Amino acid sequence: MTDTPDSGPSSAASSTSSHWRSRVLVGLCIGGATVLAIFWGGWFWTLFCLSMVLLCTQELFGILAVKGLNPSRRLVITTSVVLLVMAQFQQRQYLLPTLTIGTILSFVRLLFRWPQATIGDLAASLLATFYVGFLCAHFVLLRELGADASPNPFEQVGLGYVLMTCLVVSASDIGSYYTGKRLGKTPLFPNLSPKKTWEGALGGACFAVLTGLICTALLPLPCFHGLVLSVLLVASAQLGDLVESLIKRDAGVKNSGVLLSGHGGFLDRLDSYLFSGAVAYYYLLWFVHQEGIYRDIRSIIGS
Repeated sequence: MTDTPDSGPSSAASSTSSHWRSRVLVGLCIGGATVLAIFWGGWFWTLFCLSMVLLCTQELFGILAVKGLNPSRRLVITTSVVLLVMAQFQQRQYLLPTLTIGTILSFVRLLFRWPQATIGDLAASLLATFYVGFLCAHFVLLRELGADASPNPFEQVGLGYVLMTCLVVSASDIGSYYTGKRLGKTPLFPNLSPKKTWEGALGGACFAVLTGLICTALLPLPCFHGLVLSVLLVASAQLGDLVESLIKRDAGVKNSGVLLSGHGGFLDRLDSYLFSGAVAYYYLLWFVHQEGIYRDIRSIIGS
């Protein structure tokens, strides 16, 4: 008689420990690569963001395919690449024309694919372009803020802005997870994400705001703006997480992909960041650097 493998508590504990080691290792690798790309800035950061866009877009295509949707993949990818290149060159005035042309071409593509194509395919093309490519381009814009003031990365405010944004969002994710795991009782959105709780959300918010205030003390950023920005980042991070949960729930999939051991897919890992980069960029541009809408309003009032 041969002994059967032990599948008791010790085996389960070993499997859990291995899972967490893998999860931590993957997280450290991604975090390290992200920090290096942020520090180098320029095309290093743009290419890093572009690689994330391509990976997340491919995963989103897979989710949409489950729903029977067939977006114009090459058009979405081309438009996303152009958006990030325009952001790298700080050509904000060309972002809207790029989106306009991409939208028109999506309609044209629909005409040539008829009757196989549907309105749903058109909507899926626009969703993929705006949700991933356009939003991610703001991280490139954010890193390039003040980059022309000095070639030294430590003297470029964009470096600190991107690091602060990433750290606050990460703190929100980590704080929400551990607080919710230990204290969570009240479901936040049970129909979308049953494991998320109000206790976890509040715990993550407190942890994230504290992280934001620490970052603010190290940056040339007034405390008031640091506090407001941290709160906005917490809200956008948790909203981004819920939005991706909505997309997956509607498609009936658990993870966006399986490339990251213990983390699901790249879209699962980056969903909290997609909204946050745009929120940080426009807040800092308008209210700290006093450009864009803020400057336009002041000129209208002054005239």
